Amino acid sequence: MNLPTRHGQFAALLVCVTAFGCSASNASESDFFATVRARSEAVSRTQPIYRELHEAMPNVPFSVDGGAEIYVAEAYVRGKVTDVEIGLGQRWTFDNDVETRHLLEPTDPTAMVVTAHLIVGVEHSIVAPDSLRSIESSIRVGIVLPPAATIDDVRKQLTSLRGVVLLLKDSPSAFDYDPEVWGVLEDGAFFGVVNGNGTASFPAVADANDGQLTVKLSRLEAGSKPIKVRSRADGSGFDRVP
Repeated sequence: MNLPTRHGQFAALLVCVTAFGCSASNASESDFFATVRARSEAVSRTQPIYRELHEAMPNVPFSVDGGAEIYVAEAYVRGKVTDVEIGLGQRWTFDNDVETRHLLEPTDPTAMVVTAHLIVGVEHSIVAPDSLRSIESSIRVGIVLPPAATIDDVRKQLTSLRGVVLLLKDSPSAFDYDPEVWGVLEDGAFFGVVNGNGTASFPAVADANDGQLTVKLSRLEAGSKPIKVRSRADGSGFDRVP
């Protein structure tokens, strides 16, 4: 199946491979958090509307330029990965300014990335008020892996975690072949691991000291009053409105 797309739409997914390099071992490429960190560090972004992780939660509304309230994440879940199933291989070709994505068998040797779906048993969820979807007791969440990743290794890594917290968006382009699959915000970076002390760590999000960000679950899930922002004329980001 070939899907024409806007040029550059899937560049961040290709970084999953190029940032890691062709010489990486299969064991390294099967480290899910290492691939997410590599992709997140390699992709430059404009300043986001949120300043801290908890502001991206689906119970934190923003009003941009006096408009209606919007939310960064569509949903949030806290739960446990119970299984990982293989998805599809994907490859891109380019013709002038037209980019075409090819959906392949996951074992196709021409695949640039491979998707997988986490089966997550949900213990707690928050859904943005404007979302058209609901969260069931079990959901499927998509992740993107290098083609050399071994699904059994990824499954072993993620199902062994105590628990996970995920900031989600509906039907991201990498998984639009299956509308039931959720995506994780910021190219998978907003994927947290539950610790045993009421906190969660986000291996692909750096803190002020360049270590991995750790937040209290109570703070993350608390929500807030609407945050008013003004968009900058040059498109470089947003400023807070008192």
